[in-house]
Amino acid sequence: MLELAPHISWHYRKYGVQAFVAMGKKGDAIKYAKASCGLNDSQIAIDLACSLRTCFAPGSMPGKRQNMIPKKLSKIFSDGWTMTTMDFAIILKERWLKRWHHKALGKAQNVSLSGFIEICRKTKEWDKLAEHISSIDTQLLEELSHYTTQRAAKGLAKKHNLAAAIIYSALGMRIIKKGKSKYYHYALEHFRKACKLYEKSGRNQLWIDLVERVRKDHSRKYSFIGDFEEIVDRRPQKRPEPFETRALKRWKKQTS
Repeated sequence: MLELAPHISWHYRKYGVQAFVAMGKKGDAIKYAKASCGLNDSQIAIDLACSLRTCFAPGSMPGKRQNMIPKKLSKIFSDGWTMTTMDFAIILKERWLKRWHHKALGKAQNVSLSGFIEICRKTKEWDKLAEHISSIDTQLLEELSHYTTQRAAKGLAKKHNLAAAIIYSALGMRIIKKGKSKYYHYALEHFRKACKLYEKSGRNQLWIDLVERVRKDHSRKYSFIGDFEEIVDRRPQKRPEPFETRALKRWKKQTS
């Protein structure tokens, strides 16, 4: 069955490695894993996964088998070792290695902010991420790509309203600071979510501070500020015009 895999990719073939380990065939697991490195796969991630899975079985006690921990794990947490986001995520997913799990979380905070957010999102460490987001300067979040922060905000919004509100605020500020009017409707949506989440978390003063900042620095962006004030006044969201109506207006304008 393993030979029928359509692609040579670690993303898919890592499950074959798990199957070999479950059957007790550690040698076959390592051999199969070594042949699974595709064009965009991390060789470090594959080596690390092999070391973890072939030295421990799920549910085992790391403390009783300390001498079997590979040297690579010790090297990972040394000051001179650099890791990719995926390398961290592999360690953090191995929750039965509690000692290494906590060390990896501590080490991950030394990575770039975007890297730490991505690590916590992939491993669902929402509590750690919420705590970190609440302790940093929000302007640092405004410099990050929305590809990183938007998915994190969506995950945090389920249980961590304040952290999610901070990220949505940063997403909105990032757009209006760049002054790209065609994206203002996205900024308004982010601010609308931030307003609701600040209210849920009981931190209305943070929303008031954000409103004052927007009014002070961006009040002359007339295509934006009017709709923003509607959010501040808690007015119901306007329904977008149907496509047919917008097309008819555009046609009349072009033919007049």
